[in-house]
Amino acid sequence: MSVDERTRHEMYAGLEAALGASVADALMAHLPPTGWADVARTHDVEMLRGDMAALGDGLRREMIAMEERIGLRIDARVVSETNRLLLFLIPTMTTIVGLAFAAAKLS
Repeated sequence: MSVDERTRHEMYAGLEAALGASVADALMAHLPPTGWADVARTHDVEMLRGDMAALGDGLRREMIAMEERIGLRIDARVVSETNRLLLFLIPTMTTIVGLAFAAAKLS
């Protein structure tokens, strides 16, 4: 049975008459705003968690298969060497650009 706004108002009026406005407010605050049919249960959340885990596993398998199809295996050493090279080149290029601007300003 869903509770419509008219029924909610009647419930509040009855609670307010019987228990007072503050207690009626507190009790009404515990009701869901749209009805119990829209509230997720623990079972629903667990089912969604399982679906998300299965989706993640499927995506991982597809990515591995795609890597194998196109031969995209990057060695950790290559990544490490690339990072080290970039850490050297970026400050070097910044220094060169700075020197070029300084030389242009002097002339």
